[in-house]
Amino acid sequence: MPICQPPNPFIISFICLIVVLVSFLSGFYPALVLSSFKPILVLKSQVLPNTGKSSLRKYLTVFQFVVAQVFIIATILVGKQINFLMTKDMGIKTDAIASVRTPWYDASIDKRVRFIEELKAMPQIDQISLGGNPPASFSTHSRDISFMDDDKEVHTRLLLLYGDSNYMDVYGIPLL
Repeated sequence: MPICQPPNPFIISFICLIVVLVSFLSGFYPALVLSSFKPILVLKSQVLPNTGKSSLRKYLTVFQFVVAQVFIIATILVGKQINFLMTKDMGIKTDAIASVRTPWYDASIDKRVRFIEELKAMPQIDQISLGGNPPASFSTHSRDISFMDDDKEVHTRLLLLYGDSNYMDVYGIPLL
């Protein structure tokens, strides 16, 4: 068990210095602006002369708020999209399924069948299927196909998923 060491006094003094410096700098500019403010002129209803700096400052402030609102809206939209992706029903069973990849360079089916027989002997395993990549994975098995649809030829890419007779039951894929 690690022993807690007392904090380094240098770090504590540095943090205190940063807090004091940030507090001073955050109050310095507003104090500078307010010190040039003359409340007696406002009370006498005299209008201050309009300078170009104040209009530029107004435009920059509005621009800053617009950019902040765009970032807030974008963050909310991305959060909603991620929530949708995480909660959307894909139409297949994905809970409590383990996928084990076997070496691709060994084309022998005997070792895979022996592996499945060993897994079937375990009472914790309910269903087993021998197949390729799971559904909704980044499968690299695909084929270009062409077919006729209403007198025009359609070219598309077909994703290939292969598995044994138990594959559809394990993933709960409905057959149309």
